[in-house]
Amino acid sequence: MDIISRIKDVHSKLSRAERQVADFVLDNLEFAARASTTDLARAADVSPPTITRFCRSVGCDSLKTVKLELAQAQVVGGRYLKKPYTKNDLDTVAENVIGGLRNAIHQLEHQLDSEVTTRVVHSLKSAKRVVVFGGGGSGAALADEFANRLFRLGLHVSAYTESQMQTMVAATLTKGDVLIVLSATGRYPALCECATIARLYQAEVIAMTRQGSPLAAVVDGLLPIVIDESEDIFKPTASRYAFMALIDIVATGVALALEETAAERLRRIKYQLMVSRDGDDDGAPLGD
Repeated sequence: MDIISRIKDVHSKLSRAERQVADFVLDNLEFAARASTTDLARAADVSPPTITRFCRSVGCDSLKTVKLELAQAQVVGGRYLKKPYTKNDLDTVAENVIGGLRNAIHQLEHQLDSEVTTRVVHSLKSAKRVVVFGGGGSGAALADEFANRLFRLGLHVSAYTESQMQTMVAATLTKGDVLIVLSATGRYPALCECATIARLYQAEVIAMTRQGSPLAAVVDGLLPIVIDESEDIFKPTASRYAFMALIDIVATGVALALEETAAERLRRIKYQLMVSRDGDDDGAPLGD
């Protein structure tokens, strides 16, 4: 049970006295997780029987169960329950976000292994087929971006973000194919399973993920990304910037390895965009 959500969900259905208990508990989680029935009743200014009724109304058989659930809620995602939240003006927000970007790129720079990156570039250059998997919000968007960066170089590449489709696609891979798996934590079981399936059929599997993670343990090649995240719960995940930079590094490496082939593909794209969209503006990006 997610006791915090449960209390909020039933709040409007509680009696006035029970709502009083609910409000006190939500505002004083640490105290409520340790208090006796008598202490909690006194602090919430209700009778002890009201505490018992409150516990039953939120789906627990006793205050002991409620206290266990409250303690668990503070261990799992506890920092999202802390108040007051830090309030900054937008100039400070911008400074913090940009600072996180710089820090993520700086950490990535010290984690890069040119020998491993070169091997990955060679594998992609020579691949019959490249498939990119990502899970979750950022991972899915990054998988699409990686495919977007590689197709224009002439690679046969596709991105997949739905877990059942990933399982099926992994089963179609074979020797000469390359699977790229993107995961900030490396703990997503579905991605680990897909990596194992692809290797079973002799495809090469490369991961951009956390070193020492379950995913890192089941792949052929690892491009490690370990980025310190901010304690600010509203600040976007900084590792996205590191992933984007690493994707650009690998894609540029592949372009250089393919040389004239990649240049010709890019020229064709640029030609068609200038004809249909840009006119004489040769400086516009390849795609919006």
